[in-house]
Amino acid sequence: MLILVSLDLLAEEKSRIEENLFENLIGALDLSLDLVFYDLTSSYFEGEGPDLANFGYSRDRRDDREQIVLGIVMCGGVPIAHEV
Repeated sequence: MLILVSLDLLAEEKSRIEENLFENLIGALDLSLDLVFYDLTSSYFEGEGPDLANFGYSRDRRDDREQIVLGIVMCGGVPIAHEV
């Protein structure tokens, strides 16, 4: 149960945590924002999926399954933001 509570607290602070990490990493790793990459992927579920899962366009061609879409922003090979 403690893990779930911890994850809920982290989720509430996700944006602030990512912003703080980014500010520290950009200087420490000398990252340049001249070129960033944004990538999406999806994952479908067999059986019951989580509340986040929905039907929709499926990159896996499995429109019969609930899925989640994951997005990530990369800069210099370093992940700087994500979204589920």
